[in-house]
Amino acid sequence: MRKRPNILLFLTDEQRADHLGCYGNSILRTPHIDGIAQSGARYDRFYTAVPVCMPNRASLATGRMPSAHGVRQNGIPLPLESTTFVDLLAAAGYRPAAIGKIHLQNIGDAPTDSRSLPGGEGQVSPPPEFAEAIKHDRMTDAYKAENIRAWQNNPRRQISTPYYGFEHLRICSGDGDMVEGHFTAWLSERHSDPASLKGPQHAYPADDYSVPQAYRTSMPEELYPTRYIEEETIAFIEEHSLNAPDSPFFVHCSFPNPHHPFTPPDPSKQLFDRLLVHFALVEKLRVRCRTERLTAKPIIIFVHSRHSVPHYPVAATEGTSFGRKS
Repeated sequence: MRKRPNILLFLTDEQRADHLGCYGNSILRTPHIDGIAQSGARYDRFYTAVPVCMPNRASLATGRMPSAHGVRQNGIPLPLESTTFVDLLAAAGYRPAAIGKIHLQNIGDAPTDSRSLPGGEGQVSPPPEFAEAIKHDRMTDAYKAENIRAWQNNPRRQISTPYYGFEHLRICSGDGDMVEGHFTAWLSERHSDPASLKGPQHAYPADDYSVPQAYRTSMPEELYPTRYIEEETIAFIEEHSLNAPDSPFFVHCSFPNPHHPFTPPDPSKQLFDRLLVHFALVEKLRVRCRTERLTAKPIIIFVHSRHSVPHYPVAATEGTSFGRKS
């Protein structure tokens, strides 16, 4: 029987296609991602379902348009009853893991129902049980898995799995250096005052920064969310190769960056230099996925979310041939 390939999916957030070398950028150097494109396939007709974060991620997970899966805008979580491609992989014997930013549920405290209430003068709100076309109660604790405040209040909280099909979870909610989730407890174990590392109020002076929502965080690189995601992804691959080398895995390795706020963790680095470190981690994880004691070759995919451009590139390696490519 032919071995099923392991799958490593890289996802970056709010990154433009034309900010990659393999898509024509001559300033920002991305040799590791370019290498994935060169050894595999580079797609130039991979269109987003909708240029907004949560609806697009829900479409990637379900293969459905927002009008079908119900996540019409940010602030509406994907119903837990939804069938995702991860469910199908798990049913086929894959061990699915999500490490990093998932964003299929709200990360803030805004009530889900408020997104659908009429606001015009003289309009009457429907009863809560009829606020949506489908009677999902998306205000329960089950829909707070990615809530930032909940993680701040309880960094070691347990999340029920499978979570949209994922059996192994390491959540990072938020962006820049303002990230919570499983990352919260990890950071607390490594620094006595994590709050002092986060936000513009604790940033290094940077008079040369004029970009909105950009600052030089005081969080060192070894404590940055990108580093946590790297370590957890490698740990999962190593554990899997040791305990189940003949079984396939699917890893959703999702980086919150370079989504704003733009917070490079080293004051000596420029924003582009910070992105180079970020992209180098892609190569490190790619190599680890290929060199561990695994009996099947991996499929490695790089895709980024989500707006500002009409298409998202996917670069796949190890002999994949699906989709239209250039």
